Amino acid sequence: MEHVEIVAAWLSVIVGVGLLTWSVLVVSLANTGARLPYWRNAERTPGRSLGLRAAGVALMILGTGVLSSTLSYWAVAVVLAAFIPGIALLIWHNQALSERD
Repeated sequence: MEHVEIVAAWLSVIVGVGLLTWSVLVVSLANTGARLPYWRNAERTPGRSLGLRAAGVALMILGTGVLSSTLSYWAVAVVLAAFIPGIALLIWHNQALSERD
């Protein structure tokens, strides 16, 4: 695989992670006084957050698909790690609400 393809694939993964995290931030800001659920959509879920989430997942799949020949099974770990910043932001949002109350 050429270096250009690898760099483009990693950029796709990085942008995908950014979009996924941004989608959680949009939901967090829309629900400033409410806890965010972990396994379903929040009470107020702006449409743009769903679009950001879909674009982020699409870029992640594209990037890891290209990298799968290089990373082998580690591509799965990359996909799972992509959700860590968003989950951390969600936990931080809920903890900040608990401390405020």
